[in-house]
Amino acid sequence: MRVLAFTFILFLFSLLTAFGQVGSSISLLTEEPTRFVESQNDFYINSNAITNSFINSFYFGKHIESAQINDIAEKLKGTNRLGGVTSVGIGYYDSRSKFTKTQGVSYFVELNYKEYFHTEFSSDLFKIGFQGNSSFNGMQADLGNFYYQQLIYQQLKIGILNKISDDLLLGIGISVINGQKNMQMATNNAYLFTAEDGEYIDLNADYNFKQTDTLTHINLFANNGLGASGDLYISYKSEKSSFNFNLVDLGLINWSGTSSNYRIDTLVRFEAYNVSNIFDLQDTVSLNYAPDKITDDLTKDDNKKYSSYIPALINFMYERKLGGMDIRVGGNYFFNARHFPQAYLQLNKALTKSITVGGILSYGGYGFLDAGIEINYKIGNSFHIKAGSRHVDGLLFPTKTSGEGAYVQLRKIF
Repeated sequence: MRVLAFTFILFLFSLLTAFGQVGSSISLLTEEPTRFVESQNDFYINSNAITNSFINSFYFGKHIESAQINDIAEKLKGTNRLGGVTSVGIGYYDSRSKFTKTQGVSYFVELNYKEYFHTEFSSDLFKIGFQGNSSFNGMQADLGNFYYQQLIYQQLKIGILNKISDDLLLGIGISVINGQKNMQMATNNAYLFTAEDGEYIDLNADYNFKQTDTLTHINLFANNGLGASGDLYISYKSEKSSFNFNLVDLGLINWSGTSSNYRIDTLVRFEAYNVSNIFDLQDTVSLNYAPDKITDDLTKDDNKKYSSYIPALINFMYERKLGGMDIRVGGNYFFNARHFPQAYLQLNKALTKSITVGGILSYGGYGFLDAGIEINYKIGNSFHIKAGSRHVDGLLFPTKTSGEGAYVQLRKIF
């Protein structure tokens, strides 16, 4: 039961450290030669099962009502996902520099902070964790196929864009990555059997756990690993439409030898132990077990380096102007992030020369169907502001929907 409690506490504690919207793609320099500085800030959290009401109660330390748990239990599927992204970055983009004397060639430099967390979990794991094991008397609960990762890194990126023709632009980017933190846990098989009379439970779990140094390298920008990644950008424009394709952050991080690596294969019997809530144990019966009822195979590899892939984003968008509106249809997918392919539709309408508003409808990602809004504001010809959220529905109906977040983009043109 301690293993189970640790697993779910780890899964929920991630909400305290990663409240974050899929990072915007790079602003391709397809217009007239220009030079600008841009700040892109994105955060979101979304799920196909966990509601906003539950997330907010947990995050702000409020009491979690049984109604909130029941709302989630009704939405649970065999496999459920929860994920979040925080991305903060600043970049310099230039197509008029002395470094790019060749016509149609531009370059960019970015400095980014990125934090990801994502998890997959079974419906039985959630029910055991928040409703107890009494409903599983005489049954075996499936806690397997659980996965959790929290990843934090900083990134220095440089790239070059080449305007092949009036219609086609190609670009590449390369990044050096400082790996700050990585925590991963994955179960191969995990089952919890509760006796018919509730007198004992058997926990059979086989899982792997990896974590970077938590004692000496824990500060912001701490170096626990080094990595690299690459980008690819393609943009095609016609008179009334355009098509953009981006592959961003295809790479990995090599983590240092101070990382902890565990593999645990355990079979434990707990007697006279019935729990209604794993986070409230003061009223439970005492735990008794004998050595012959425990088989525990714990392997720890100290000072063992390992590598892990970072989430890589593939994104495409078709844009067309029609009837005074700007219509965008696209999709994206995060590799290595337990992410579901996402499709979206965005309609933008200029209200004035300075203000444009848009509506966004998306399906997929970490959640299901989401609705959002975006506002663009131009101050003269040199300062642009873009702000929005893809999860307005989550704010309006927190007990029934998931997803919350916002993004802000500031651009100064020189």
